[in-house]
Amino acid sequence: MYLKQVEMRGFKSFADKTVVEFKEGVTCVVGPNGSGKSNITDAVRWVLGEQRVKTLRGNKMEDVIFSGTKHRKSLGLAEVKLTFDNSNQFFPLEYDEISIVRRVHRSGDSEYLINQMPCRLKDVRELFMDTGIGREGYSIIGQGRIDEILSNNKEERRLLFEEAAGIIKYKSRKIESEKKLKATTENLLRIQDIISEIEDRVEPLRMESERAKQYIEITEALKSIELNYYSKRYLECEQSLLDILGQLREFEDQLKAIDERHDDLKLSYNEKDGQMVALNREIRALEALYHERLNDESKTIGEKELIQEKKANTKGNIARILQELEELEDEKNRILKNIEYLIDEKAVLEEEKRIGTDALNDIQIKLDLARQNLEDKKTENDINRKDVIDKLNLIELKKQENETLERMSLSLRDKLAQIQKHIEGQKALIEQSHQDKAVIIEKLSELNVEKLSLNKSTAETIQFLEYNKKEHNDLLKQYDQTKQTLSQSQTELKLLNTLEEEFDGYDKGVKDILVSLEDQTGIIGIVASLIEVPKKYEIAIEVSLGRAIQNIVCERISDAKRSIEYLRKNDLGRVTFLPLENLDEKGQQSEQLTHVKSEKGFIGIAKDLIKVEKRYEKLAEFLLGRILIVEDFETASRMIRIKNLKYKVITLSGDILVPGGAISGGSFKSKVSNILSRKRRITELQALAAKLEIEHHQQNVALQQFSLTIADQEDALRQLRAELDRISLEIVKLEHMRDNHTQVVDASQEVNDKYEADFQTLNLELEESRAKIDENMLLIENSKGFVSEVESSLFECNTSILELEASVTDFGEAYNTLKMKMASLEQSLAFKNREINRIDEDLELHNQKIDMRKNQIVGFSDHAETFETHIESLIEKINQIKSEVAKCKEEIAEKTSIKQSEYKALDAISKEMTMLLQKHEEAKENIHKLDVKKVKLEVEKDTVTAELWEKYEMSIAEALQVEEVPYQKNEMKQLRFDLKMLGTVNIGAIKEYEEVSTRFEFLSEQKKDLLDAVQQLEKIIADLEKKMIVMFKENFDIINEHFKGTFKALFNGGDAELLLADYDDILDCDVEIIAQPPGKKLQSINLLSGGEKALTAIALLFAILSTKPTPFCILDEIEAALDDVNVFRFADFIRDYAKNSQFIIITHRKGTMEIADTLYGVTMEEYGISRVLSVQLEEIAAQLD
Repeated sequence: MYLKQVEMRGFKSFADKTVVEFKEGVTCVVGPNGSGKSNITDAVRWVLGEQRVKTLRGNKMEDVIFSGTKHRKSLGLAEVKLTFDNSNQFFPLEYDEISIVRRVHRSGDSEYLINQMPCRLKDVRELFMDTGIGREGYSIIGQGRIDEILSNNKEERRLLFEEAAGIIKYKSRKIESEKKLKATTENLLRIQDIISEIEDRVEPLRMESERAKQYIEITEALKSIELNYYSKRYLECEQSLLDILGQLREFEDQLKAIDERHDDLKLSYNEKDGQMVALNREIRALEALYHERLNDESKTIGEKELIQEKKANTKGNIARILQELEELEDEKNRILKNIEYLIDEKAVLEEEKRIGTDALNDIQIKLDLARQNLEDKKTENDINRKDVIDKLNLIELKKQENETLERMSLSLRDKLAQIQKHIEGQKALIEQSHQDKAVIIEKLSELNVEKLSLNKSTAETIQFLEYNKKEHNDLLKQYDQTKQTLSQSQTELKLLNTLEEEFDGYDKGVKDILVSLEDQTGIIGIVASLIEVPKKYEIAIEVSLGRAIQNIVCERISDAKRSIEYLRKNDLGRVTFLPLENLDEKGQQSEQLTHVKSEKGFIGIAKDLIKVEKRYEKLAEFLLGRILIVEDFETASRMIRIKNLKYKVITLSGDILVPGGAISGGSFKSKVSNILSRKRRITELQALAAKLEIEHHQQNVALQQFSLTIADQEDALRQLRAELDRISLEIVKLEHMRDNHTQVVDASQEVNDKYEADFQTLNLELEESRAKIDENMLLIENSKGFVSEVESSLFECNTSILELEASVTDFGEAYNTLKMKMASLEQSLAFKNREINRIDEDLELHNQKIDMRKNQIVGFSDHAETFETHIESLIEKINQIKSEVAKCKEEIAEKTSIKQSEYKALDAISKEMTMLLQKHEEAKENIHKLDVKKVKLEVEKDTVTAELWEKYEMSIAEALQVEEVPYQKNEMKQLRFDLKMLGTVNIGAIKEYEEVSTRFEFLSEQKKDLLDAVQQLEKIIADLEKKMIVMFKENFDIINEHFKGTFKALFNGGDAELLLADYDDILDCDVEIIAQPPGKKLQSINLLSGGEKALTAIALLFAILSTKPTPFCILDEIEAALDDVNVFRFADFIRDYAKNSQFIIITHRKGTMEIADTLYGVTMEEYGISRVLSVQLEEIAAQLD
């Protein structure tokens, strides 16, 4: 495995997309200070999960995004992509190549991708954990990192050793387990608190539950007795009602007989009265006819004189019209001659126009043909000229390409000879190494497959466990929220019921009547309690009712009188009463209502928007029948303009508009809205409480199921992790054995593959170059011939173009001359047409005048004859009218005599009807007295029914079916006293006691489970610590031995050692570094010079790489403090270690550059923007050889 490529875009100074390719061996990156070399190191560290901005040399994460220059704008995101070769399956992923991408936006959004798949930072860190490559690993040693290794910061130094020892993974699991242990302990404390709280409630709830059960028993006994009592009262009322109904029927029969006689007399009276009306009508009609005939006679005489005068005028008109007719005939003949002359001139002009049009069309056709030929020739000329230029450019391009290909072919032949020699040497080395590593690789592959499967199973189990825990917590929040809402709803419901029972919100006088008045007979209640108002209309209805909302509704006027006397006697103020028997319906304006309902924004009549019992509909009509409810003020202002509208108009927001009167509005503060909405709110809360109780129970059951599922998944996860740890230990042992055998094989095989691939690629490039040269030569020859042919045709085409342009000019001039002549002819012809049309119109006018005069002569002749006939008929009509006037006068005198005799008969009938009405009133008074008794009994029946329903929600029919229970007179009173002695009883305590006791048992089980979980987590932490101690001690001793060797080699002598500050606390103690350069005493690292410190840190780095090599290592100017001799020693070490690891070194030192296989240069051609240049040193060296 090695780092193949780093791709940066918008990261720090790399504004443009920059790709840096890395190969195995040693790669050096050089460049002047400030050019951006170290930004490559920062880019790798950033992708591997570095979150500390100071480590990336910034103040905030946005600083890694290119911030712009004077000539370039800043960018909105930074992105870096690392590509790794995973052909040897170093990473436990089934891909030969792995890419890791990190992006960050200026908005702060950040994302990670592995092989283009979104992932978490945690996934990236776990992928590199214990490989030495992570952000805390030793594969990336940046500027200042050498000083951190040797500084007094024990945490920084210790992380380096823990990564090398391979315990980071176990340390991470330990920290995770400790977090779980802390969370479990907190949960245990919370459950203990809840148990303590619930335990104190269990016993009081048990006692309340027993009292509630006793209350239910007494209530049931009292119910049986009271049902019998109500049934008996009801039957007694029924019997009394039957007696009264019999007496009522007798008086009603008597009243019926009086009504029948009265109706007969009324019928006779009406008949006589009708005859008198008819007789008066006939007399008035005769008088009207008499006067009408006198008027007709006067009118007819005047009409006769008028017609005689018209007859004389008609004869004079006929003579005048005959003279005018002769003059019009002469004018008509003159007009006809002018029309004939103009038609002849028009025919001549039309012939000239036809000849000119034909000539113009011929010239147009010739001109269009000449223009088209000219355009075609120009197009052909342009195409030929472009083809010649393209061919000349192609010839020059192919010549340059052939020169380049010849130089490349010569270079390729030299490279092929060198590569052949390298291939033969590598094949012998590879064959010897393959046999040693085969067995170990096979075993390691089996274990990796098993580990991969276990990792996958563990990840899935963790995912399911986290999901279930999240769901459990969400459901627990819902459970607590539901419980809180249920408690609040029940509290509010109890409060509202108490307020309703105590008549809270009523005026003092109203409350005294409803509470303190002993005789409540006939008192129904206040208006607000009898109506049900939707919430949307509460403000409008409250404004509509005004003070009437607290009026008391009663059955009769006497009930109101009794209540008013009580108020006056006790000085309790004034109250308004509404007796139902005294309420009159106000009626509706049908025509105006039809108009109102068609208006947009109309909601309805106020009485129709509320709900009342059927018996109170008359009350609703009385209070709200003449009030209209509309949506807004604009609608109301339109309504009050309706003609004759007698309704008050009120908006939903409470504005009042009276047609032809005042307008009231503004902000509204309800004073009694609690009374109006109390019933509605009680119903809503009852439904809500029932719904919440069901949800509360369902959520409780679901919580128990989630807890069981989570416990099962945690057991499965513990087993998977234990198995995974066992396999991981085996893999670590085999990896150490494999690394020793595979390094030589892998390096040799990769070098050989590279040489063979390069040989094939170069050979193919050589053949392709030769074929390309031949192809280009043939193309050049063909292009030269084509150019010669096209140049000759260009000369001929230019000559044709000149000739065609001259023809187009000649045809255009002839066309314009002829077109002007045609325009003149069209104007003359239009003038002649207008003259002909004008004369035709004059001729038509004269014809109309002649016809009109002829018609007038015929009409006047007819009128003269009509006038003569009409005069004769008028004389006859005058004589007839005079005879009719005399006849009418005689009939009027006869009818007046009959009218006087009928008046006497009507007076006798009227007196008898008055006597019958007196008897009718007496019978009606007797019926009223019986009705009063009947109403009292019915009220008592209704009271029994209402009390029965109020107490037990039973109808009287159901009560009558209840079995009769014998009881003593005082037994009912005793039971009521027993109930009173029980005091306030919480019926819900029975159910609440069951819930609390059940929850107490459930929480006790939860506590036991949490205690078991604490023990298991403590055991896991202890096992992890034990395993970490063993691994750290073994690897620390190995690193110490390698450190001693690398120190002596780098210092050319001397001695060094690593020590643990506290062997009793291996996992947390400091690691001390003791160094003794040649010729000096053994001393602490802090007493060394800067160069000695750097060389000691480098020795420690190489010791760690010897113990646990990393696939690649990035070193950023770590040899800057060394002198030239030590730089060459450092370079020799790099060359040796490069056989097993890939090295990427950022340096300024020539000794380090000399060992590089590939050299990259970083420059800033444009200020503030880095650019990368590469040099393949192996290829240059081969060319020099």
